[in-house]
Amino acid sequence: TENIWEAGAPLAHQMRQAVRERVIRGQSTEEIRAYFHSRYGDYIMMEPPKQGINWLIWLAPFLLLFGGGVLLWREVKGWVTRTPPHQPPPALDEAARRRIERELHENQ
Repeated sequence: TENIWEAGAPLAHQMRQAVRERVIRGQSTEEIRAYFHSRYGDYIMMEPPKQGINWLIWLAPFLLLFGGGVLLWREVKGWVTRTPPHQPPPALDEAARRRIERELHENQ
């Protein structure tokens, strides 16, 4: 978002003019802010006040980041616990060992 001094929109031009007129009349910064706030609501402020539902707007990115981290941690933990531990192959019985030795000698 841009402030009214940087924006090129026609509405921003009108707002700049309104600010100039109010400054000439001697209104304070707070009075000018109150005028725009009463006319346009919290939306017009570059930094909405941290009260009411706006707290959700301020906290949502952090809550989403935290929630995503928790979900990622749980998923990775699930992958680790579902991976079977490494087990050595079963020992060969005597018949299998003789067959392997015979096949090795035949291929030489």
